[in-house]
Amino acid sequence: MLSLILGFKSWWVFPMICFIIWPIVSKLLTPGWPRMSLLISLLVVQTSVGNEPFLSSYNGSFLGTTLPALRNIQSALTKAGLSTRVKVTVPLNADVYESPTNLPSDGDFRSDIHDLMLSIVKFLSDNGAPFTVNIYPFISLCSDPNSPLGFAFFGNKSFPLNDGGTIYDNVFDANHDTLIRALQKNGYGSLPVVIGEIGWPTNEHKTRPVVTSVFA
Repeated sequence: MLSLILGFKSWWVFPMICFIIWPIVSKLLTPGWPRMSLLISLLVVQTSVGNEPFLSSYNGSFLGTTLPALRNIQSALTKAGLSTRVKVTVPLNADVYESPTNLPSDGDFRSDIHDLMLSIVKFLSDNGAPFTVNIYPFISLCSDPNSPLGFAFFGNKSFPLNDGGTIYDNVFDANHDTLIRALQKNGYGSLPVVIGEIGWPTNEHKTRPVVTSVFA
């Protein structure tokens, strides 16, 4: 059954794989930090500290603790000899950056957390970690009932956004490039960006339809 769940059409494939790799894994799991450290370095490439800590709904509850937490985890990884393989990041909501004109080219970090964001970005850059962002196109649409539904999806041709000659046909690309511009504007244009979460709600919003196979 497990073989079928994991996608192996022949029932014997998964047990055979386990038979082959178990001697290696069992040795790594025997008592002793060096072996466990090796196992972690093989299986884990990134660890996240919190999730979207700077949402405005949190009223600044985590402004003073997020960066120290990142530093503490980084210090622990360094002491364990894992810092070159396991990177520390913090998934951030797309509301940590903004554009006064709604054009990506005017993107910058939110004014009330600008200095803190630069400190976090510097930390990520110094330690070779990516900027992780959660982008949900439906949030942008729900916040503005006049936004065209088609702009939430790739391939939209009816409602393009023209930003100085750069044409955006969907809110995801526009949102992503707003972040890229914010990083560039503050001297971190080469920092890797990772999309942590993206999706569409299963509960219907008053201005937007519930998720279907069309919107999935």
